[in-house]
Amino acid sequence: MASIYSNLGNVELATGNAEDASDYFDRSVKLWMEGGDTTAFNLAITYLNIGRLKKLRGQLDAAMRTTMLAESLFTRTMGADKGLMAKYSDIFPCQ
Repeated sequence: MASIYSNLGNVELATGNAEDASDYFDRSVKLWMEGGDTTAFNLAITYLNIGRLKKLRGQLDAAMRTTMLAESLFTRTMGADKGLMAKYSDIFPCQ
């Protein structure tokens, strides 16, 4: 169900419905968090989506914090030597 909520959040964001997207992402996060370490990678992906939403809303500091949280989850779940580096330049091209 968490994947469905995350996907619906992406659909809503793509169609310009930021409030609905935020609601779906929040629902997804709640479910992913219940899964603990087994769903941490998926939680990180959802955090990246939330970071993109915040960036589109002009909330750059919040977007950076959320993206860094995603990065820390990627590093923890995949290992520091294999961590998936979040593309900060895609989210913050002006900084």
